[in-house]
Amino acid sequence: MKRYILAHWRGEQPMARSFLINGVLGFFVLGLVLPGVGQFITSPVFIYVGMAVWIAWEIWAVVGIVRCAFRLFRQPQPHTGLLWTDRGMAVLALAVVVLVVFTTIADFALMLRVTGRVG
Repeated sequence: MKRYILAHWRGEQPMARSFLINGVLGFFVLGLVLPGVGQFITSPVFIYVGMAVWIAWEIWAVVGIVRCAFRLFRQPQPHTGLLWTDRGMAVLALAVVVLVVFTTIADFALMLRVTGRVG
C-alpha cells in the first residue's frame, strides 16, 4: 500500500489509474462516504475531521495526477496512438483537477460560513 501511495505521489502510475482510480473514483467514494457518515455523527468535530481527510486526499490526488501528466508531456512524440490517448487524458485530467480544486475551495468557504465558523 505504501508503494502504491508513493508511486501515485511521484506521478509514476499510468495516467488512467492515476486519474480514473485515484482521482475520479476517490472523489465519488469520499463524496458519498463523508456526507453519509456525517448523517449519523453530528459532532462539529466530524466536520473538521472530514475536511482534513478530504484535503489530504485531494492534495495527494492532485499532486500525483499533475506529476503524471507532466511526465507524459515530457516523453518524446509517440509512434502509436496509445501515447496520444494518454496525453489527451492528461489534458482532460489537468482541466478536471483545476475545476475540482476551485470548487473545493468555494465549497469549504461556504460550509464554514454556514456553520458560523467564519465571518
